[in-house]
Amino acid sequence: MRRVPQLLVLAFSACCVARDPQESLRQEVLRTAERYATFEWRAVAANAMHGLDPDGVRVDTPDVGFDPEGWRADGSANRGMPYAWGGFTSIEEFRTGLTKGLFAGLVPASERARASRHALGLDCSGYVARCFDLPVKQTTRSLGDLCIELDGYEALLPGDLLNKYDSHVALFIDWTDSSCRWMRVWEAARLGAKESVYDASKAKQEGFVPLRYRLLDSHWQPMDDASLGAPTWRADPAAPAGKFSGSVIEDVRLDDRPLGGSAAGAWVRYSVREGGTAVSKRTLLAATVGENIGLQCVEDIGGKLLPTGRSVAKTQSLPEVLRDLLAFHEPLDIRHVAEHTVERGSWELGRRRFSARRHTLKVVAETTVRHQTHTAWLDITAILSDDVPLGRVVVAEFTLAIDWQMRGRREHARRLDTTVVLEAFGAGR
Repeated sequence: MRRVPQLLVLAFSACCVARDPQESLRQEVLRTAERYATFEWRAVAANAMHGLDPDGVRVDTPDVGFDPEGWRADGSANRGMPYAWGGFTSIEEFRTGLTKGLFAGLVPASERARASRHALGLDCSGYVARCFDLPVKQTTRSLGDLCIELDGYEALLPGDLLNKYDSHVALFIDWTDSSCRWMRVWEAARLGAKESVYDASKAKQEGFVPLRYRLLDSHWQPMDDASLGAPTWRADPAAPAGKFSGSVIEDVRLDDRPLGGSAAGAWVRYSVREGGTAVSKRTLLAATVGENIGLQCVEDIGGKLLPTGRSVAKTQSLPEVLRDLLAFHEPLDIRHVAEHTVERGSWELGRRRFSARRHTLKVVAETTVRHQTHTAWLDITAILSDDVPLGRVVVAEFTLAIDWQMRGRREHARRLDTTVVLEAFGAGR
């Protein structure tokens, strides 16, 4: 096996594009990928499992009892992070977990299998998320928002992705031949993180899409305070929480296209709470505006960044804007709006009174995971004001319930409560 650091000094063949300006980050991504695929560890019999875990989840660890090429529990050195369905384990967490008798990996019996909280390791998208140093695990469905799609395989650079939606993802290393037919990749597949060789023509036929992580894209605009410029308004942390007063009106179509007046460079920043606990800061920037808005979003979760983005229509409806603001990390498609009422009045926040409208919506939606479609119910209360330059949202409260068990009733669905509160906004530079 050729070691990845050697790649960093290679001249790319004619099929590759010019040197990427985010080269240092690419190097770090590749170093991390190699570290997870090559680190050494030792296991004992307690780290192997072929049966039900304490929660009743079927676990088959990828040891020699499962596959002759699997890891060993005889005290000899094993190499690389083992595969674990739904896994997002760091190397440090892995070493600690082994000493506690947790299971080293989990190979699922099918795509309908459950993940086990007693298993250590990485699945394919968890591996990529670790390589990008992301704060939360991703899936092959959510990676599209963290990346841009490349024009073709010939544009791939080391650290880019080959992603098959709702299936598998691999990290591109380099081409092994001048004709750009064979490529080397890092991936977490079946037994563990490893280097593999892909046939490009076969990968295309199977639907693997070339992607580039947004922070590796030269068009990504920085979204720190220095880049955004001084805010037009910022909430006073000592000021009391907001309060709405108003009356119901008839025109539910009010604010139906809240992105319509957005200008390039406009930005907003929100604090995000789940169940009353602060979980992140979220900044949105209108990077470009034409018929569509190039919307960038950076979520700061525990000091680590989750950069996402998408091109959205200026005609996007209010339910769609609010759904995107929720930033649910699985695609959520709106089926229909069951109820919608509007009140006109004012909202006090940060010692400022906003002329505002309060929208109350009940939305029926769906999300598709592992080729299965699950019903979701989304209740939203949102305060909108024309003073806010991007989307108009001052405050939004969400209750999301997803019928993961497909029992057809909301009371059996898993519930998540999220509140998004405006902290600052500006016109940009």
